[in-house]
Amino acid sequence: IQIGIDQALVMLGTIGDPDLIRLSPGLAFEEQVWFNRAGEQYYNKNNKDEARKLISDAGYANQEIVLMTTRTISNLYKSAVIIQQELQGLGLNVRLEVLDWGALLAHVTKDKLRPKWHLSSMEHSIRHDPYGWDLNFRTDKWTPYANPAMDAALDKIARLRDFEQRKEAFKMVQTIFHEDVVNIKCGDYFAWHAHRSHVKGYKNFNGYVFWDVWLYV
Repeated sequence: IQIGIDQALVMLGTIGDPDLIRLSPGLAFEEQVWFNRAGEQYYNKNNKDEARKLISDAGYANQEIVLMTTRTISNLYKSAVIIQQELQGLGLNVRLEVLDWGALLAHVTKDKLRPKWHLSSMEHSIRHDPYGWDLNFRTDKWTPYANPAMDAALDKIARLRDFEQRKEAFKMVQTIFHEDVVNIKCGDYFAWHAHRSHVKGYKNFNGYVFWDVWLYV
């Protein structure tokens, strides 16, 4: 289904402002030194005919697919509604199950609850270091995903100290991410930050940062 989703539609419908979205295959933001384009051949293909063919070849027989989401975080709910419509357009029988945030996390992380769902809408915050993805992609650490090659790449990132070697290992993480469809990344989004002219030194990155900020009156 990865190649059948219109990521641009999902992002614009979720965020609403074209100036606040960006289509990018990277797990890191383009402003970060870790950014790379590994796996971009799998990103934002939006080839619905090919997706329908692959679904048919897989023997899909209208089984119900449960897509979990929450209204607690509005972006997750809005994106899930659009993705449900996209998947239904591919001929998939997708039911939206809306839970509170705590229940959604419990279903994603608890083994005994996992059989009750197939897809979930989530978002990831920025990782300042690529080892931060260990939480999401290591074997059975957060979601029911396991690949020894992914574990090995994450181990390299944790063990190595040379920047270029760590960056190459992170490229492998990102390649496996797209090939295995660990998640389907839709895009990056941003928010407006405003301050008065006498506030000096303010910079934003992944939240409000107020150190080295002063007032000039």
